[in-house]
Amino acid sequence: MPENDPHFAAYKPIRNKLRKLNPHSILKLVADKLFEVENRGIEVMRHFQPWNMLLLLRWSIQEIDTVAHRRPDATQNDFHQLLNQIHEMDALSLPDDYEHVILFLRTLSYQQFALQRGPDGSAIARMNLLFGGLKNGHEYQTQFKKQTGISILDCLDLCYATATIFIARTPSRTIQPQLYRLIKDSLPPSAIEDFLVLISTTPTEVQSRLANDPDFKNQTIAEQSILPSPFLDTPIIRVGQSKYRVLSPRLVLRRIESVIYRTLKTGNPSFGVKFGRIFEAYVHDCLRSAEVDCLSENQLNRTFGGEGKCVDFLIREDECNILIDAKGVEANLPARIARSTSYLISKLRTSVQKGIEQGMETQIRALSSDSLKREIRINPCEPFLLIVTYDHLHLGSSYDLESILGDSMLSKLREKYGDPLPVPLGNIFFASIEEFEDLLSAIRTKEISSFGGFFRYAREQDLDPRTRKMDLYLHLAERIKNPERLPILQESLTQIARRVILRIPDAYRNGAKTKAFLK
Repeated sequence: MPENDPHFAAYKPIRNKLRKLNPHSILKLVADKLFEVENRGIEVMRHFQPWNMLLLLRWSIQEIDTVAHRRPDATQNDFHQLLNQIHEMDALSLPDDYEHVILFLRTLSYQQFALQRGPDGSAIARMNLLFGGLKNGHEYQTQFKKQTGISILDCLDLCYATATIFIARTPSRTIQPQLYRLIKDSLPPSAIEDFLVLISTTPTEVQSRLANDPDFKNQTIAEQSILPSPFLDTPIIRVGQSKYRVLSPRLVLRRIESVIYRTLKTGNPSFGVKFGRIFEAYVHDCLRSAEVDCLSENQLNRTFGGEGKCVDFLIREDECNILIDAKGVEANLPARIARSTSYLISKLRTSVQKGIEQGMETQIRALSSDSLKREIRINPCEPFLLIVTYDHLHLGSSYDLESILGDSMLSKLREKYGDPLPVPLGNIFFASIEEFEDLLSAIRTKEISSFGGFFRYAREQDLDPRTRKMDLYLHLAERIKNPERLPILQESLTQIARRVILRIPDAYRNGAKTKAFLK
């Protein structure tokens, strides 16, 4: 930790105390309290914030040396004192340190939201749809097997089996391969160990990653205090041969929900381009599952003729056109802690800027002078642009978009596309794939009558500071009273369940053990 860091004086007493305590005892205290948070919820969380406990564990592991195992164990008093010291450091990052308050709120969202969400079966179903059906010999299959030692399909089934373990009433605090004994014989000999190694780590590996990974090694103390924990990727600690200590059931669920995506993405610079095509096809599959009629990019380009940028899909409604562009991306760590809008946009150029430009140009091409001659008619009505990303970008409300984009980018857009812009900024929304699925499901079940009606509602809400929302899902939560999965997701989840059941020997398949296993 650099001693010239402006917050080193606040960090130093914590560091000095950690250097006197056995890091494995800190690990046990953190895991015990995270399980208590899991069992008792907000009653415990308001006093013991999971993100602060994970920060304490990170700092404890950073201070491991050759004699760390000889140090005395930390007591409960030591634990409470250290957490109080970290709590007093919360002022390291304040709204005034950011160009816009939304940038500050983004950091809190990335730090905390993953630790507050419950189980999400749709996430595993989505992963199955994105990667489970890849053709034999696909480069992602080869890459994943090379990186992990297991196949994508075996990994998906083990993710589902693991989820059933951790949504039990009393989830295990340790994992051993024998927990998977009912499906063991249907897997390659090393598959279970390879899977557990994939979602786990050792203190030594964490220390090495913090010291050498470019995303972590140069972080300031303030950045470390607000960034998502490295334990989101490795929520299980290997503490012996075939023995694994669980930090938190919730963290395990977060990891298995995206383990294939993040594993393939790691160390693969070309991942984004190739995954983008898979993601776009998945977005189209979701639209079909919701029985939404749309025009694809190919249809639009044939309709428009000539050259130009184009969104992936266009939905025609009576009084508006919905332009949809799919971007299979997530914000990297630097983008998650951006303190200026220009830096943020520079890190999200391929998703935010490119998506907006494609929407603007599509609207111009749709309303060109020869539009009446086309076989496919696109009415000259109000446009809305929805940019769908793999994960949340947390860019704030439609009202905040002008401030987030910044003067430089807005000037370029107006210079290129005219003023007023073809698609008003207040009509541009961002949605994670999860939010998009929920919107489509609500359209399908008629809880939301139309895309245009919903976006007009969200826009009006965002104009008023009292009803403005940080993310689209907050608008959705107000409108959706009886949420349902899209049929495509429910079918995928059922498909995984059936695969896992077929891995269980006949003697157990219909018995009580199977029911408990699949609960």
